[in-house]
Amino acid sequence: TLHLIYISIVPFIVVTIFSRKIFGFVFGQEWIIAGIFAQILMIFTFVSFINAPAVMSMQILGLQKFSLGYEILLTLSRFFSIYLSYVIFNNIYITVGFYSLVGFVFNTFLIIFISNKVGKSNLRSTWGNDD
Repeated sequence: TLHLIYISIVPFIVVTIFSRKIFGFVFGQEWIIAGIFAQILMIFTFVSFINAPAVMSMQILGLQKFSLGYEILLTLSRFFSIYLSYVIFNNIYITVGFYSLVGFVFNTFLIIFISNKVGKSNLRSTWGNDD
């Protein structure tokens, strides 16, 4: 996960800062709104990118039940974040922002949770083997 952060942080920062200009230049002025959405979603996209090892580790660690619960809770949270933020604020940018925030929080939690599980697993396999 740390290596993914190191190789992706600069491109993600660049896209976050300049996405409006990039979209406008590459696709035309009518695509600037897409650049705004890209900026809003970038923090969620970044954490989603770096959590790939955590997602793959769930199978290895036998956390399928946890994974199912996590995905159900994530889906419900995304639905309610979209629905409630649109009903309360009636603003598409805020709605997408809440969607991005939910993704960021859940993916960050997953990375920390799996990192702790892997750390405990490695500790047990290193120190628990008295053969």
